[in-house]
Amino acid sequence: MSTIELSEEAAFDARFRDAARLIAEGRLARATLLNRETSERRYRGAQIVIGVFEIEDGDEPPRVVVYEHIFGPAFARHWRPGGTVDAWVDPHDPDNIYIGK
Repeated sequence: MSTIELSEEAAFDARFRDAARLIAEGRLARATLLNRETSERRYRGAQIVIGVFEIEDGDEPPRVVVYEHIFGPAFARHWRPGGTVDAWVDPHDPDNIYIGK
């Protein structure tokens, strides 16, 4: 079992706290799962799920992102390649994304 480094944990803590804001204020986009795997790394005791998604965000060209889902595997278990889920994109930082709800 692998643990995360302290600096990574601080970054994950910030993402965890920011999720509600992204859902409230972010642009709703579609994310299509291309690939999914469960990491050996853990955050707050839960395994991190890594998804590779194609994000369709309005008039922007689709882009591929690697998303580390730190919110526990329960929702991510339903992710299937080719399936789509909601994604919220920070209007001020398009690299700041929350996927799933």
